[in-house]
Amino acid sequence: MAPPQIPLKLRELLTGSSCEGPTAELADAVGTILDANAMPFFPAFTDHGAHHVERVLKAAVELTPDEVWEKDLFKPADAAVLVCAAMLHDLALHLHPGGFIELVSEETPFKPTLWFKEDHVGRPADSPWPKLWAAFQREARHFGLSKIESLFGPGAEGVPLVAHEETLDPRTWTETDRLLIGEFLRRHHARLSHEIALYGFPGLGPDQFPVLEARMPDLADAVGTLARSHNEPLRLMLDYLTFLEEGATAR
Repeated sequence: MAPPQIPLKLRELLTGSSCEGPTAELADAVGTILDANAMPFFPAFTDHGAHHVERVLKAAVELTPDEVWEKDLFKPADAAVLVCAAMLHDLALHLHPGGFIELVSEETPFKPTLWFKEDHVGRPADSPWPKLWAAFQREARHFGLSKIESLFGPGAEGVPLVAHEETLDPRTWTETDRLLIGEFLRRHHARLSHEIALYGFPGLGPDQFPVLEARMPDLADAVGTLARSHNEPLRLMLDYLTFLEEGATAR
């Protein structure tokens, strides 16, 4: 259950700072999830375990201009945001059935943040998760043969039953049911990485997975924003950062 290894330059920045403890705490929790590398909704995916996170961080350090390090432009808070975002950006792919059911239930604690729950030019508002899942089920019920075969393989017939179910029961799910849920999560995993930073990990309590909004309240949204940005238009993310810079802090 070793946590992902953090590059030396980033570790040195974090050491002794107020960000060190919360970052290490998150790394331990993420390491526990990634160690098994169990992805029940993505059985054929390439490695998205600890090594994937480590490669992302290594690339980020290598792509950072030398001047940034030489002039000490990178601060402990920057290191914490980068490290935590790298750990969260694909973590939603490791969701388990209980977490998925919690995510799309009417009582889910996961919800769109203020800016993202509104329409913007080029980007519709985020829907609440239960409505988003219900809309996906309706869409899936009308998938054509080519879409069905692309998701479930040649010769696949029909849409899985989970596309029709109002009450979700993992005990009845077949492999194609799980693959369909995986397609839903794949589409929205970047958004969920943002909300994980704010609300925790679906299916795990705060004693099992730290809520960054509680542990690093000044940085949690920045962590989530960076994690989310790998699957959003960068111009729209710049609009969101402008919104934050203008002083809007409520959600």
